[in-house]
Amino acid sequence: MDLIDITIPEFFRKQSLKFSKKVFMEYFGDTYTYRETDIYSDVAAERLKFLGVEEGQRVAVWAENSPVWIIWVLALSKIGALPVLVNTSYKADEIENVLSMSRVSHIIYGSGHKGINFKEVLWSIRLKGKVRIRNYIEMPQTFKPEISGRKRQPIKKTSKPGDAAVIMFTSGSTKLPRGVLLSHRSLVNNARSIVYEMNWDDTDRLCLSVPLFHCFGFTSGFLAMLSAGASINILNVFRTRSVLECISNNRCTILNGVPSMFISMIRNPILRDYDISSLRSGIIAGAPVIPKDYMNIVRIMGIENLQQSYGQTETSPCITMTSFSDSVREKSVSAGHPCDHQEIRIKDIKTGEILGKDQNGEIEARGYNVMMGYDGLPIETSLAVDEEGWLRTGDLGFICSKGNLHITGRKNDIIIRGGENISPAEIEASITDIPGVSETRVMSVPDEVMTEEIAAAVILDGCSLLKGEDIRKYVGDRIASFKVPKYVVIMEDFPRLESGKTDSRQLKKMILKELNISEGN
Repeated sequence: MDLIDITIPEFFRKQSLKFSKKVFMEYFGDTYTYRETDIYSDVAAERLKFLGVEEGQRVAVWAENSPVWIIWVLALSKIGALPVLVNTSYKADEIENVLSMSRVSHIIYGSGHKGINFKEVLWSIRLKGKVRIRNYIEMPQTFKPEISGRKRQPIKKTSKPGDAAVIMFTSGSTKLPRGVLLSHRSLVNNARSIVYEMNWDDTDRLCLSVPLFHCFGFTSGFLAMLSAGASINILNVFRTRSVLECISNNRCTILNGVPSMFISMIRNPILRDYDISSLRSGIIAGAPVIPKDYMNIVRIMGIENLQQSYGQTETSPCITMTSFSDSVREKSVSAGHPCDHQEIRIKDIKTGEILGKDQNGEIEARGYNVMMGYDGLPIETSLAVDEEGWLRTGDLGFICSKGNLHITGRKNDIIIRGGENISPAEIEASITDIPGVSETRVMSVPDEVMTEEIAAAVILDGCSLLKGEDIRKYVGDRIASFKVPKYVVIMEDFPRLESGKTDSRQLKKMILKELNISEGN
């Protein structure tokens, strides 16, 4: 596959001319052709400019999946504004931090998500006055202006392929998430690479239930289907029944998702009530999947080519992918080979030595798809990407004799729950704010469905009568629900090292024993 230099609006225009009358998106019976999507985004761009959105400004987008989300993000790109894609599970403190950190001028927001009313949250932020937003723009539920007789508007050269196309967020070892700057060139070519590796074409139809604000949904969903000339059936959120109905009713051929999504489907008895025989392929990524679960997913769902993939938001996201020619057994244990124009290597975490085959160390990646950097964080960027362009992923693994990457763990303590990267430090900060809490440590514990769940060990002061549910409720009122610990264990003290620091390894063993969870699960 050859790399191309093109912006997202230019790429969309090219594909919309090629597949003009074909349905590009469907949403609960509402359809949008390639041509309509292109012209609707022209109209949306005009409306946004009327509302004061200008080239170079940063505009947050906070809404659930929908065709309108894609249309308005595309419109921002046509203006030359920079979309800042916000997690729909964020609550007041998190969204306020993200808006401030990203220097957002405007925010486009939807109605809400899982009980969170976005308008109310933004109003509370506005009243506090810490973040200066010029415009709060409510995203319409549908967007189908009259376009009969209207021609496509010329694509203005407001951006270059090497310019930032979006800011997406990833959690790190610090309290706050980091904004990742990804270029048009990296996103478009990564989507093209995914299509090439997966053998997708214009006969395919994707059931999209992973969030568009995630790189997985944005690149492997929206942009990949655009590259293939394929169609997308969009779901606003993941629900097992909705996904199965979508596949069955629309004869979808592709389903991408994190392991917990697939596991929840094969364990739900309603699966047998739906005909999903149209599925032929998909990507399973975003979190590790144990071989037994992978084999069961392939067997029960009958997906011919369910490919494991490894990547990060910092790499647009895809780095490696298993091959169609790999056996099911190989796919169950491997993350595959590097995609075209990408390199991986393994480095000894102590000596920095580059390691050979079958030697475990930190995974490093290099290629066109590596991020431009962390927004506003030059020191963190330099720590993540060296002068030769190698990204230090923080993940551990080895390359086998066949050249496939095997993931063995993570260098840091980031918890991956159902594909969401979660920083323990952020949760610890929320728990220690609770009156009566003396100390806390947050860690991951194995889980059959979510791969990892969150456990919090808590020491109370002598007078506190707090219970685990009190702590979970307090945290749940302040940060996203997917970050709330499933388990809270009240302890008198933590095991300590001679230095006085917590013995984290021993503490985890104690927690697993208390919860009656096997370490290997």
